[in-house]
Amino acid sequence: MVRQWQQLFYARNYAETDLSDNPDFVEIAKAYKIHGSRLNESAMAEYPVSAGTGNLIENFLRSPEPELLVFDCHPEANVYPMVPAGAALSEMVFGDE
Repeated sequence: MVRQWQQLFYARNYAETDLSDNPDFVEIAKAYKIHGSRLNESAMAEYPVSAGTGNLIENFLRSPEPELLVFDCHPEANVYPMVPAGAALSEMVFGDE
């Protein structure tokens, strides 16, 4: 979301938001004997989600053990709705406007 703010309100003056060199968190979880799974945007693109995706999410939510679910999204994906700093709720932004 910091990258989104830099994009929308600071003329794409990006600083410290390139996460392309992040470690593989699923592999780190496995090293600690924690079950880890990964989803990407295409897995969530259709509604309802596929049975496989639904089962993965259901197992994640119901597990009595520690779990990690990594959701990979496009580096330029934005989160909406959002309220700009100092703005009223009535000034909520709902998409690329």
